[in-house]
Amino acid sequence: MKRVDILTTNDCNKRCEGCYAALNKKAMSSDIALSIVDWIIQSEDKVQIHFLGGETLLNVEPVYQILDALGERCYKNLLYTNGDSLTYDILKSLKDRKVKIVLNPTYDSLSTVKDKISLVKEVCGGASLSVALTAYNMSRLPELVRLAIKHNIHIRMNRLYEGGSDKSYLDEYKQQMVRALGLLLRAVPMWPNYIVDCIYVTWIGSENPYLCGKDIVTIDVDGTIRSCIADKTSRIGSIFTENNFKYPQRHDASNYEECQSCKWLLWCQGGCPYTSKVITGLYGITKTPFCSAYKAIFPILFELTRRWMVHEVQ
Repeated sequence: MKRVDILTTNDCNKRCEGCYAALNKKAMSSDIALSIVDWIIQSEDKVQIHFLGGETLLNVEPVYQILDALGERCYKNLLYTNGDSLTYDILKSLKDRKVKIVLNPTYDSLSTVKDKISLVKEVCGGASLSVALTAYNMSRLPELVRLAIKHNIHIRMNRLYEGGSDKSYLDEYKQQMVRALGLLLRAVPMWPNYIVDCIYVTWIGSENPYLCGKDIVTIDVDGTIRSCIADKTSRIGSIFTENNFKYPQRHDASNYEECQSCKWLLWCQGGCPYTSKVITGLYGITKTPFCSAYKAIFPILFELTRRWMVHEVQ
């Protein structure tokens, strides 16, 4: 296992369009957190950990417990938050544990998003934005991109899973993403991976670069293990039982004949499996409904990658 996503709570102080969280009052206990530590120690040497919710900071103690116990076994730690509960002390505690903060602007005003970015950068030295492309955030995406450029932070733009079943959403997504990437092309080159969803655009190997369906799991607040953070039906095990994981999905386009001649195959791999499942009800039936948008986006994304690589060697 290369990455573990841990949900510290299902609770959240907001109710955002397109959110896939369970949104109830269940929260991870200290006992579950310590059991996760035991499970990771038995399963892996080193691992990436992403902490999410709900709103992660509504139950932040499991984050401290897990990281303190695992120490150097965690080589990359991210915490996703809407930022409403951020304080200097919390940020200092997270920085001391080498946690990178990923802010979700939700439906905050631009001035509020700016204030949160400034606070995180002041304490931690850096931050990043992860924007769920709701109708509201789609309408102000250029402003959010300019905000990221101004503050020299990474921005990730995430399509809604259910957006693939809505033609008007697909059309708007394509238009706004092309515009947003155009803005990034005119700025100091940004690290290009994960700017668009989970796309790993700097990958130069010959094999599928994606962890989905082979090297990533989600652990719920009760210790249940799922193969997909968004798919509540994707239970594949538990931290309390011996697991021989059988993933129902794979981020892999090998079954899609129409994808094999596509020049973007290596980096797209048919798109997010769950996005397609939302439409068909099953995994592995069809490629991503965002195919047309990605074909418009990839040329710009690769030009951004080229410029970033040139910038890095200068």
